[in-house]
Amino acid sequence: MTCIRLLAVTALLSTLYGCSGGGGGGTPSATPLPWQRFRHDLNNSGAGGGDVSGRSPALKWKVPVDAALAPDSTSCISNPSHAISSSPVVNENGTIYAASEGGTLAAFNPDGSVKWRAISCGTQALGPMVSSPTVYITPTVNVINVYVASTTGHLYAFVDNGSGASCAAVFTPSLATGATARFISSPGITASGFSGNVNGIFLGAEIDQQGEPATGKMYAVNSDGSQRWEYPRPGDSEVFGPVTSSPAFDVNGAIYFTAVDDSNAESLYALVGEGRLKWKIPLTQVRSAGLPLAPSPLVGTFVYAATSDGKLISVNSDGSFRWEVPAGHAFVASPSFGLAFSSIPPALCTATPVPPTPVPTDSPTPVGSATLPGGDTPTPTLTPTQTPTPTVQHDTLFAVTREGILVGYDATTGDPFPFAGPVAAFTDPVISSPALSTDALLVFGTADGLLHAIDSFTGSEAWGCALPLTPCPINSSPAIAGDGTIYVGADDGFLYAVGR
Repeated sequence: MTCIRLLAVTALLSTLYGCSGGGGGGTPSATPLPWQRFRHDLNNSGAGGGDVSGRSPALKWKVPVDAALAPDSTSCISNPSHAISSSPVVNENGTIYAASEGGTLAAFNPDGSVKWRAISCGTQALGPMVSSPTVYITPTVNVINVYVASTTGHLYAFVDNGSGASCAAVFTPSLATGATARFISSPGITASGFSGNVNGIFLGAEIDQQGEPATGKMYAVNSDGSQRWEYPRPGDSEVFGPVTSSPAFDVNGAIYFTAVDDSNAESLYALVGEGRLKWKIPLTQVRSAGLPLAPSPLVGTFVYAATSDGKLISVNSDGSFRWEVPAGHAFVASPSFGLAFSSIPPALCTATPVPPTPVPTDSPTPVGSATLPGGDTPTPTLTPTQTPTPTVQHDTLFAVTREGILVGYDATTGDPFPFAGPVAAFTDPVISSPALSTDALLVFGTADGLLHAIDSFTGSEAWGCALPLTPCPINSSPAIAGDGTIYVGADDGFLYAVGR
């Protein structure tokens, strides 16, 4: 069954950026795709990129995303408007894109040098961005398109020309007088399987109307910035709360997202065609208070969702239940899906690493040794872990609760995954969604500024120690490049690169 499932997922990933509203097409390939959107792909699998084991973790460079932020700044308290909550993405040519709450969309070369920064699209200032960028290369003309949305209620389309970014389109929802929109959801792109042209940009919104509870919308936008459809449509009886989860797609073009419906039940929605409701199912009766972000659903052969009251749920594409398990704690981070590999246990930490000294300038100095820079305080050299040897494989759903508890479940049966070692615990709250590398390590950040790489088979730290990047929270979800470099943002306003 595992082999069949792996082939199905591989075939699905190969068609993600060639699927249209009516289906997909393409030739299956085992080559990992670039990390071109939040959660890597249109399934929201969180799995892909490169291998990150077999090495000591080392900071390669750190660069501020906002040009106004001093390159030697160390305080997240003084930099709240510069925080990077969104997740970086990586293009197939290695360019890294990151957006900040300071209103900057920036592109970086793999060595950390700045390609360009954009703070406006036309005459429109970008505004704070929590939504993650999405990159799509139109194959027929080799045009690099970058899409990102802001909390000021605009979706922007840029063209990356190599040395700068030109504004291609701006989408602003048409709302009732006095209403405003916020985009936290990250866009998903579908394209024609024949021409490769973008045929839809999809993302959820929060709609605020003064004196009334906030509501939600799911928008489909054309590449020229015009609206294709919205759900619910004006006059529809359906009403639901803000959509902060990022949509997931299946091979038939169905779109999945979560929101709180009009009965205050946290529900999973499935849309088909031009924004027609296929079904909705309640996930939990009352959404937990104090959790403004919702984990994004995930699609494999089945559809999966995590809830604010600590459940993981699996449903069929027709909306019928498959299984439900109580993890016992709330989820904010999105789950990941993949195969767990057994590996040789790493060496234990013998000392506590200290946060690295900031690397100044926009053209960072590479850190060549495997020892973390620590100023005058010596830092332990971490012993590299051998590359995992695949001996036991599982189709597994992995997630980290808000309280910092790692859980895993068999994706088919819902049975708990039997982690083979002492499972690591993490400082809460955990907002960063785990990225699953091609060698089966779960990588994510925590509120204490640490970057973790967890052996998905044992549940233990694969590097032996977590890597301290900053004293500030890491709420951004990592992206993993094909060469194994990990990119992640932090509340101090810096983009970090970790690798060899």
